[in-house]
Amino acid sequence: MSRSPKTCPALEAALARHAAADPTPLATTPAARLYRVTSRHGPAILKLYPRGHAGNEAPAAALMAAWGPPMVRIHAHATDSLLMEPLDGPSLGELSRKGQDHSANALLAATARALHASRPAATPGLTPLASYLAPLFDTGFAPDCPVALRKAITTAQSLARSLLDTSPQPVPLHGDLHHDNVILTPNGPRAFDAKGLLGDPAFELANALRNPRGIPQLLRTPRRLATARAECAKALDVPEPRLAAWAAVKCAHSIALRTRGTVTTDPEADLLALLLSDPHIQHI
Repeated sequence: MSRSPKTCPALEAALARHAAADPTPLATTPAARLYRVTSRHGPAILKLYPRGHAGNEAPAAALMAAWGPPMVRIHAHATDSLLMEPLDGPSLGELSRKGQDHSANALLAATARALHASRPAATPGLTPLASYLAPLFDTGFAPDCPVALRKAITTAQSLARSLLDTSPQPVPLHGDLHHDNVILTPNGPRAFDAKGLLGDPAFELANALRNPRGIPQLLRTPRRLATARAECAKALDVPEPRLAAWAAVKCAHSIALRTRGTVTTDPEADLLALLLSDPHIQHI
């Protein structure tokens, strides 16, 4: 294995563990650093978690490794890193932001349909959906939190409890399947960055209705929302009201995470109100 003067001890250890070499930095996220490397599998991507663990993505590695296409191929994984196939091409989010939102939504729906047609049996350690949503249930409100937002979060909390109480048999879930977590490669769409959840299949595309980032006005267009919701529900073969309700819950959950347990205000407050106004939710 070649040694680069730019590597840090954690990177060097991960390279050695996965028999990889020649790291070239690709991207940095709040949780990970990505490198293009060479390996015995050919060109690959090394995802390194500088904290030494994958955080809320930890349960996902084994699940992704067990899942076939269109999930990204995982060559190897460890506590602090994983080695996966390279994903060359635009994300579906990029397509949406470039004016191809209809095509991006159709590709996302097709990806979800293909994933759930071939999902593996539950792998050990998957996070129950109720546990994943705990920050929403535990959140509180600052004195200056607007009344409307407080009411919306409280409504979403009640909705989440109802959905969990009436959930069908839980299945393995990617858990964060949206436009920017799917790359359109020369071999077709590939999903990545799974959370590794276990829960209601109707939750799988809940986050898709508030994504991708960068087109806030389009996301708040009722016609776009209705079309995307119907397409997602059909792809997963789930009731549209449950997907609509999970979309609102996921939006509230994201607000709770961003505000770190004490809601004041949030740029998605209006989107949450829009999602909760969906008449489909009245049928839950």
